[in-house]
Amino acid sequence: MSAPPLSRHLESAEVSNMHIIVHSDQGHDSFLLEPQLYTPHLSFTLDGRWNKGSVDRPVAEVE
Repeated sequence: MSAPPLSRHLESAEVSNMHIIVHSDQGHDSFLLEPQLYTPHLSFTLDGRWNKGSVDRPVAEVE
């Protein structure tokens, strides 16, 4: 799967970014109703464990 347009633009500008896909039946309200789907990604980023060099490395699936 190729990166979405915004991610491609950020990468070309050398801006660190991460694109995730969250599967939920709750639609755009899923971040309010199912925060556990987002917590691992937000914690990873806020803990400072994510950096631009990690963009091309495979990341383990999060349940």
